[in-house]
Amino acid sequence: MSFVASCQLSKTESIESKNRCFSEQPSKLKNTYRYREVRDQFIDTFELLRRDQGYFGKAERVETRLDSAAFFSADSAKCILLVLTKLKDSASMPGGAVVILEKVTGSDWRFEIESSLSFDYDYFKEFKVKDFETMSKLSGYAILAVGSVRREGCEIDEGYWFRSVE
Repeated sequence: MSFVASCQLSKTESIESKNRCFSEQPSKLKNTYRYREVRDQFIDTFELLRRDQGYFGKAERVETRLDSAAFFSADSAKCILLVLTKLKDSASMPGGAVVILEKVTGSDWRFEIESSLSFDYDYFKEFKVKDFETMSKLSGYAILAVGSVRREGCEIDEGYWFRSVE
């Protein structure tokens, strides 16, 4: 697809284009040591963070799920994981994700909560289903589209995302 054509993509087409290239990566990544290592080390931390209302909200109001996506730096020493959040009782603001930045130090990963991605109701107008799969696609698109990146492709702007993880 040419640059001119890609500039004319609708929001849905642009999101689908970015996520199409990344949709195959989790299945490929799941077989790598680095992917399993970072997720396994984060699982315990994730369970502790879920119990603390300050990170994701009250469990009776917010459902959370660790997304299967992982965004690694070129040298695989830094990574982004997403904790998807879905409000149980809100049609106007269905949810988003919490961005977890990680850096390997020796044999351990150091985790840091970077920011939250939330999507206004207008953002969801084009999406009929507001489930975790939709949250995953929108959050993946947000990670892939921020900073200096091409409109299509799976690369992330490492300078933008990993600026605070040095």
